[in-house]
Amino acid sequence: MSHGRVLRQGTNGWTCMPDMPGRPQHDPMCVDETTMKWLSATLAGKKPDIDRVGLSFMLAGEAKEQGGQRLISDKDPSQVKKWVYVGPHIMVVLPDSDKDAFQGVSRHFSNDQHFIAVYGPAPADVETPWWIIPIAKAGDRIEEVPTK
Repeated sequence: MSHGRVLRQGTNGWTCMPDMPGRPQHDPMCVDETTMKWLSATLAGKKPDIDRVGLSFMLAGEAKEQGGQRLISDKDPSQVKKWVYVGPHIMVVLPDSDKDAFQGVSRHFSNDQHFIAVYGPAPADVETPWWIIPIAKAGDRIEEVPTK
């Protein structure tokens, strides 16, 4: 993430972050207020306390360490031997009271299907997954098409 540096203050409740440095592709992300609260708690190793659905998106997709159990790794990106690419996608976080909705959703992320993943360094007892929903295949780009 961008280590908390504000590039431009927004006014609509969304926060957009540039790349995670060192990754083999650009992977900016935009999150709503609920997801930002969820991310802040998760990255601090705390259990998120959210009371509504949170939404976010990565329209350029992202690169993830192959075999890594988390979307954010403590490993220096230059030490990663193999990357797996996830295409453009939206992400959904749910309050704990609705987490049962994730039952039966795959944790496998390399088949261009929706999956759940754990984010950040949270200990197992506070892990809260989020739902990743691809909107294009890995390697695809979302492009603006001008109206005529």
